[in-house]
Amino acid sequence: MSRSDRIQPIKNIADTRERNAGAVVAQAERALREREMQLAQLRTYLDDYVSKNTPGLGSVDPVRLANYRAFLARLTEAVKAQEQLVETANREYERKREDWRVQHVEAAALGRAVERMQLHERTEQDRREQKESDEDTANRRKREL
Repeated sequence: MSRSDRIQPIKNIADTRERNAGAVVAQAERALREREMQLAQLRTYLDDYVSKNTPGLGSVDPVRLANYRAFLARLTEAVKAQEQLVETANREYERKREDWRVQHVEAAALGRAVERMQLHERTEQDRREQKESDEDTANRRKREL
């Protein structure tokens, strides 16, 4: 069994780890995008609520004003909480992406090593075959003489 054949299972494991890490990155990216969309929706809703429901300068019912302020405070807190979720999801995505990058570098390095080994093995095989061919030719010439 050649060196490249012995290393190939390790390369296969590294490739599998890289693919799995890539799938994890894709999932983390989807989660991040989903949280960003939710944040955008909350911000849009907050902006719409403020622009459409701002109490006027005239007489305002104190209960209505208190309800408006309470709802606005809850909505603002929801936006802040979602911003935190986006930040957490972004950090998680970056961490997963770095994990994938490490796996990618490892798999690529193993791939290059296997290729170099295979090239070396082919070169050695070609040399052996050429040597055998040269010896066969020399032996035939000796027999012919």
